[in-house]
Amino acid sequence: MEIESVVSLLDNGLSIIPIKDSKKPMISWERNQREPLIGEQMRYYSKDSKFRGYGMVTGYGDVEVVDVDLKVLGDGLRESFWKDLSDRLSEVVVEFWDRVVIYRTQNDGYHIIYRCKGLTDGNKGLAKLKGHDRCILETRGVGGYVIMYDDKITDNGYSEIGYVSMQERELIMEICRSYNGQEFPRIEVKEEVVTAWDDFNNQMDVMDLVVEDFEVVDEKVDMYVIKRFGAESSHSGYVYKDTRCMYLFSTGTMYPSEKLLSAFGMYAYKNCGGDFRAAAKELYRLGYGSRIVERPYRERIDINAEDMDFPLEVMPEFFSNYIKECSATLGSSVDYMGVSFLWMMSVIIGNSVAIKVKEGWVDTAVLWISIVGRAGVGKTPSIVNVIKPLLDINAQEIKKYKTKYHDFKEYERMDKGEKKGAEKVAEPVKTQFIANDITLESLVELHEDSPNAIGVFKDELAGWYKDMNKYRAGSDMEFWLSSWSGRGVSMNRKSAKSSFVERPMISVIGGIQPGILEQFYTDDNMENGFVDRMLICYPEVEVEKYSERELSHDLVMMYNEYVSVMHRVIRENIEGMDEIVSQIVTFSDDAKVLWGEIFNEITEKQNDDNENEYVRNMLAKQKTYIPRFALLINMMDWMYDNEMGFKHIRRESLEKAYRLSKYFVAMSKKVRMESMNKDVIKQVAGKKGVSAKEKMLEIYTADPGVNRSECAKVLGVVRQTINNWIKEFEKGKKR
Repeated sequence: MEIESVVSLLDNGLSIIPIKDSKKPMISWERNQREPLIGEQMRYYSKDSKFRGYGMVTGYGDVEVVDVDLKVLGDGLRESFWKDLSDRLSEVVVEFWDRVVIYRTQNDGYHIIYRCKGLTDGNKGLAKLKGHDRCILETRGVGGYVIMYDDKITDNGYSEIGYVSMQERELIMEICRSYNGQEFPRIEVKEEVVTAWDDFNNQMDVMDLVVEDFEVVDEKVDMYVIKRFGAESSHSGYVYKDTRCMYLFSTGTMYPSEKLLSAFGMYAYKNCGGDFRAAAKELYRLGYGSRIVERPYRERIDINAEDMDFPLEVMPEFFSNYIKECSATLGSSVDYMGVSFLWMMSVIIGNSVAIKVKEGWVDTAVLWISIVGRAGVGKTPSIVNVIKPLLDINAQEIKKYKTKYHDFKEYERMDKGEKKGAEKVAEPVKTQFIANDITLESLVELHEDSPNAIGVFKDELAGWYKDMNKYRAGSDMEFWLSSWSGRGVSMNRKSAKSSFVERPMISVIGGIQPGILEQFYTDDNMENGFVDRMLICYPEVEVEKYSERELSHDLVMMYNEYVSVMHRVIRENIEGMDEIVSQIVTFSDDAKVLWGEIFNEITEKQNDDNENEYVRNMLAKQKTYIPRFALLINMMDWMYDNEMGFKHIRRESLEKAYRLSKYFVAMSKKVRMESMNKDVIKQVAGKKGVSAKEKMLEIYTADPGVNRSECAKVLGVVRQTINNWIKEFEKGKKR
């Protein structure tokens, strides 16, 4: 850099200092943070033998620099990271490339330079990538300096450093901080690609998002004036017509105040809590941005085909025969009915019996079951075929309560004289133990009155899942995670009595469509273990033709009676207890040995570096579920044949429990595999200039077992066409 150019910069409002070896200032430069050198001083220092270059004092003249230090990355990733970062910054700063100044540093890093009024921050580290000790992104602000370079990559140079607003600066900081703790590369970046955020902004007008939370109260030449729904003030902010960005000056919304937000920015705050990185990733998953599919990547998850069929042998023969007969005559799914029977037994047994796995580990058989299948395959009818006797008992309890409550209210209406001649009627206690559409407050209150167990049966679990997605202190998620683990749950309300259940026993079952279920496999739900607690039942189910064969009336009556007797046996054992004291069962000696082997086998899979991370997390919860399954199986056998006894879990019961666990693991793997396959299908389907048949060949080559119905839907053809193409592909292989 020529000395006269530097003198010109001093005259232009920059503070510049001379630098010696090791990028250190030649002089004590504290004064230069407030008052720059003059030209003659700089000419003098530039002739010194120690002089090696120039440094620009940051903080002075409102100058701040983001130092992008790419030494922490290999050569092949540096430009990818820079393109990723600069693309995202240009998204949030209007005319980014014209307003900031960027120089390449000697180690292939970058200095992003701008001015910002009101700057008070000093030097700050912004982001370290996962596995690295050094910051890849940091600022140089008040009290700092940076070395000046000649390799300018913007049209403007040091003499033309533009201003950004404080709001735009904060967006720059947020984007930089979003890389902290993350891996890179995140998304493969290639030349001439459209980023997910650019694509979203091009396709989505910011007003389409604004109207979901705001109303337009006025229109001016250059902006729309908007007001948050329910706000007391006359307006909340603006949408600028030229930039198509929203700016709020009021708080009280999910969006930050005093920041310019594009459509992508609004999406990031609304759907990803302001995590721009996660938002870009999600939009890419939804199909925005150029598709990068040189070869579709398919994460490997192995599924044992033998584990895919529900093991009816885990239950007494009479019950398995009943399920088979329902399947043959009513077209109901064996799998759906099998898992529904488990849920029913869980609700019947409840807190009355608990398993002591070892000292300090006592558990009850809480089950959460998702019956997964597309609309119209008979999810709810299959559930009801099995649990109807228990639903009938529950209905009787509701009717009895209503009758008793009516009598109680009639008694309450009597005057003192009438009450003297009448038998006292106490306020009845609810004995309902199965609920459907119910608030958490009502659920806890119901559980207080029915302490043994509450069964939640929902035709559609989608609403329940959506409530889980709202993770915050005191949320539904927090409640359900505690209840699954058997920790006490409470509900404090302003308008009614507070409720507390010390030992919650709430089992859940309901139907959900696979596409809806996939939406709830979020990072939060994976991290907090919610999805790993869910037992999935997702068999291959076809809609059956009408059968002339009739289900035996005697068989139905016998089944109903068995269920009634099992419920009555448990109820008689706990009736009259102020507080239920669980009868404790333990593993028999040979079952205890087997449990150790099973536990260690699962542990080895969890510690296997080649095991899929999703599967590892799921296996951890199976260590809890297997003893619960063993408890249910042991109790089923005992209630069916009282001579067996139930105080000790037999080895045979534990073996069946492990088979049951393998079934649920296989079902969860299937859901995960289908989700990954859909991603591959959508990636390939988005390719331009390629026929549907060529796309199908690419998909089939990546995964011959891909879901053909999903391929037909995404590629816009009928399933028979997919089948015909695959036959051609297979013939070509043989030749």
